[in-house]
Amino acid sequence: MGKTIGRIITTMDTPTPTEVAFVTHEEMVDKNQYVEFDTTQGRVIGIIKDMVKANKYFDQPESVSQLSRIGEEVSNRFPTKEWEYTVGKVRSLGVYNGEIVKRPTKPPAPGEQVREPDNDTLKTFLNFKEDGMKIGELEHHGTEVKLGVTEVFQKHLAVLAQTGAGKTHTVSVLIEELLSRTKEEGRPAAVVMDLHGEYAGFADTNEYRNKVKVVKGENYKIPVSSLGVSDFSLFLPGMSKAQERELSHAIAMLKREGNPYAIQDIINQILSDKEMNEKLQGALVSWLGHLDSEMFSETGSSVSELVKPGKLSIVDMSKMIKQKEKQVLVSYISERLFTKRRNREIPPFILFLEEAHNFAKESGESETRMAKNIVETIAREGRKFGASLCLISQRPMKLSTTALSQCSTQVVMRITNPHDLQHIGKTSEGIDEASLDTLTTLQVGEAMVTGSAVRNPVFLKIRQRISSERDLGKDLEVQAKEYEEELERKSKDAEAFM
Repeated sequence: MGKTIGRIITTMDTPTPTEVAFVTHEEMVDKNQYVEFDTTQGRVIGIIKDMVKANKYFDQPESVSQLSRIGEEVSNRFPTKEWEYTVGKVRSLGVYNGEIVKRPTKPPAPGEQVREPDNDTLKTFLNFKEDGMKIGELEHHGTEVKLGVTEVFQKHLAVLAQTGAGKTHTVSVLIEELLSRTKEEGRPAAVVMDLHGEYAGFADTNEYRNKVKVVKGENYKIPVSSLGVSDFSLFLPGMSKAQERELSHAIAMLKREGNPYAIQDIINQILSDKEMNEKLQGALVSWLGHLDSEMFSETGSSVSELVKPGKLSIVDMSKMIKQKEKQVLVSYISERLFTKRRNREIPPFILFLEEAHNFAKESGESETRMAKNIVETIAREGRKFGASLCLISQRPMKLSTTALSQCSTQVVMRITNPHDLQHIGKTSEGIDEASLDTLTTLQVGEAMVTGSAVRNPVFLKIRQRISSERDLGKDLEVQAKEYEEELERKSKDAEAFM
């Protein structure tokens, strides 16, 4: 039995099978702390959803006001401290009998003891795994939070938080745990679409250096010979059916020759077709001309090289300026990874997509959400093939509702935007109003995990990361100071040279 921290009381509305109030004098009792108590069904595990401090000497406003008016402090005339107590409001989560958890249907008796559950009880009840990924400690309990890889990733994961709340740190911790797994434990491949170069620190860390491959996005080449009309229509939204038909014919002619070809070769093939309508021909050449860039080549990079068991590939897009090229790259790699995994050509993988709301937008111009269809397809079908997503976003409201709703586990950190909070409430399982309210008060590095990885929403402190952290968010005044210091250094170097 755990330590007794209070006793159940009767109020106007409790105790019921799902709600309980208890009185306590313990100062160490906190909101979101887990408790246990007995009913005729067995031991019930609950969570403190709110707390109210009371004192009978201060429950009559007119009396307190009158004493204050005559200059008397109530505590000077009465033993107020001795009558101070706290009422905790508990939501019952389930009846726990060893490994069996069932819905509570009977209320506890008033006067029943409320206790602190032990660590083993919490681990089993909340579905923590001894061989799982250690991502932090349970708030108020110090219990290690270890989550199963399958439970977290197979049905997809979303990491949601406003800027600066610790998304990159949390995702880095998850990746560290994946890279630390052995062959016997099962090692999925990991690919990060990194917009700002925030994950390149893995390559600088001794523990992971040999397991990490960094691919510069600006150097990645898409092999034109591997593209079909469906790819071109995705990269060039707005093409007509007639243009797609003629493009298909031109590609078929080039494939028949059996040699690698570039976009310019397709353009030349179209221009050589004397039977094609001139207006249609000109429009199609113009479309392809807009797409022609250095990221397309005859023989491009291999997507298969990005996925190796137990290894991490980072596609660093921090030097890419054009948003369209980022859209094309994310769309192409995502589609090819899914297709190859569906055909069992590559190992099971987890695709981490930073700023997912920029690639799989709920609405907007098709050119700004090229990856939406493939992201939604992986979200719907990926679990059957071992193709998993981790969507990372600070604007969940702008993210595809279809994709987000398919993320059965969510790690949510500090969010204060009311529209984003409302969206999370609609797309997440098991989040109540009290939990949503708590999200606005979370500190950096604190998070709530909800969904299929845990039996009930869990608040925790994310552990420290091992991998090197790229300092990309220095304070403005520090950046200004460093800039002027660099100018002075260059000026002195120039004078010395003269």
